[in-house]
Amino acid sequence: MPAWRIWGWRLRQALPASVDDLLARMLAENYRERVWDGAEAAGLLRAALQANSAAAHLRKEQEELQAKQRQAEAQARKQAEEQRKKLVEEQARQAAEEARLRKEREDLQAKQRQAEAQTQEAEKAAQEKEQQPPMKADDYYQRGVSFHNKGDYDRAIEDYNRAIELDPNKADYYQSRGMSYSWKDNEDRAILDYNRAIELAQNNADYFFERGKSFHRKGDYDRAIQDYNRAIELDPNRADYFFERGKSYSWKDDDDRAIQDHSRAIELDPNKADYYKGRGLSFHNKGDYDRAIQDYNRAIELDPNKADYYKSRGVSFYEKGDYDRAIQDESKAIELAPNKADYYRDRGLSYQKIGKLEQSQADQRQYEKLKKPS
Repeated sequence: MPAWRIWGWRLRQALPASVDDLLARMLAENYRERVWDGAEAAGLLRAALQANSAAAHLRKEQEELQAKQRQAEAQARKQAEEQRKKLVEEQARQAAEEARLRKEREDLQAKQRQAEAQTQEAEKAAQEKEQQPPMKADDYYQRGVSFHNKGDYDRAIEDYNRAIELDPNKADYYQSRGMSYSWKDNEDRAILDYNRAIELAQNNADYFFERGKSFHRKGDYDRAIQDYNRAIELDPNRADYFFERGKSYSWKDDDDRAIQDHSRAIELDPNKADYYKGRGLSFHNKGDYDRAIQDYNRAIELDPNKADYYKSRGVSFYEKGDYDRAIQDESKAIELAPNKADYYRDRGLSYQKIGKLEQSQADQRQYEKLKKPS
């Protein structure tokens, strides 16, 4: 084989395809008839290798440049996305701030309109007041009674004060103010007013009766009974006078006299459920549970929605050892008044007596829960 073909074959085996193609063309076109020696072939090989190295280096630079361009494009896209997010967040913040400011303006405008309306109403009321004749003592008194009936005892007292300023010798004004103080649990102030009312009208049974109730609430049962006695002397046909005196006797553990007064109250007004309940309690205290239950039965007939009546009857059944009926009454009391802690305690004791310990413990837990201060 000619030497140039042998060297051409070796070059083709050693070089990449692109250089091989170059050598092939050179051999075919320019050196087909030449016989190469070794030096010429080696020089040609070095030149080809250098050309190939330069080409590879150029390709690498191009690839690195393209990679940098892609990285730069990615970084640019990332920055653009971050800027877009910031812009969206800023727009949202501005929108929220605008909404807040708009709401503040609307609230301020609403308050201004309300203030203007209140001012107009006040001016109108003042004009009407100027056109009306001045109120008299009885006008304040009657308005005070209306406030009291609505449960607004402070405003009632204000009107009673004004009535008393205008007419300090009207006993009813003091008695009514005393009742408002009593409803505010200020029994001392109430008693002072009742004292003054009695000074001005010593034969008015109601004034002694109301003062007696204040003494009873303070725990001064003897003075309460004294006032009830005087009220009964002045008006012996008032059932509530006997009933309240009976309560004071009961608190003094004088249940026999309490039963007498409650019985007299029932004679005068046989359809008052509380009177039977009061007498039933006195019978219970004396250990006469059957007669106590009879009175509780009558109280429940007259007012079947009073939880305390069932509770009291349940206690009497418990003392008789009739725990099943005690549980029935205690359950009814809980149904009518589910937030009364003592009702759960009583039923829990009844459950315990018949061996239902799980129910007993549940009622005890509910009792302790309701007894905790809120």
